[in-house]
This record gives sequence, C-alpha cells and structure tokens, in this order.
Amino acid sequence: MANTQYLGTNAGFQYTTSPTSTTYNQHFKLAVPLRDVRPSYRVAQFVAESLDFRARQVLTISSGVYEIVATLRYNDDQQQLIDFLKYGVQGVPMIYSTAITTGSTDGTPPTGTTMYLIDPTGDVVDTVIDRQRGSFEDLEVTCRWRRSDGASFSTMF
Repeated sequence: MANTQYLGTNAGFQYTTSPTSTTYNQHFKLAVPLRDVRPSYRVAQFVAESLDFRARQVLTISSGVYEIVATLRYNDDQQQLIDFLKYGVQGVPMIYSTAITTGSTDGTPPTGTTMYLIDPTGDVVDTVIDRQRGSFEDLEVTCRWRRSDGASFSTMF
C-alpha cells in the first residue's frame, strides 16, 4: 500500500535498487512534501587549541558540501518507508521531485534533484511515531541528504 497523499501532494522519490544502477525503478510517494527543511553545510575540520586556550589552529580539508535536513512525515506505509531507508543507507542515488507521478516512470531518471541519503545511517535505522498522527500508526523520520553534484539546494526549494 502506498502512502496516502494529502492536500494534492505529488511529491516523492524515485530510486534504484543498486548503487551502480541507472534504472530508477522504485518509487516512494510522500504523504506531504519534505517538512522542517533546514539547509546545512558540512566540512571536515580539525581544531587544535593550546592548554590555556590563547592559541588556536584550524585545519579544514576541502571546501565542504551543502546538505539539507528534512523530515518525512505522515508515513502510513511502514514497510515501504523501511525499504526506502534500506536502499538509501546502501548509497543508491535518489531523485526527489514534487511531481513524482507526472514525471517519467519508465525507469529513466525523472526531472528532480538527485541526492544521496547521508543520515540516518549505521547498524540500525530507526523511525519514530509521527508527532501528530501517531494514533493512526503513521511514522516520521528525519533525514540528511547531499546532492550528487555537490551543489547547494537553493534551486530545489
């Protein structure tokens, strides 16, 4: 069962089942577009301070990357959400679109923003009961994404 889409929502993700595949044959419809979206910037930074904190040395590696943190809300298809996250933590490219059902669905990449799931990751990927619709057994999960081309997300929203 696909997520119930509310208020005319047509947002979602298309993704592959393998990090090396270019066939976007999986779909994850969102109940509502991405929520609580926050832009982010990440850079590898190493700081060394003297014991009295009067001197500080900072080393950064590369110029960093832009990311977004957003929440997937009102998910009533728990298994499809878990499958979506399972492929995301394996590093498959994911294309976010606000017109998922009107875009290309024949396995070719639709128009949208191609990105990778950065967080959650690890041995266990957890979801939580949705803060407003928990009594309906809906789930939510907060995720961090990075565009595959390293660009900022300014054109996405």
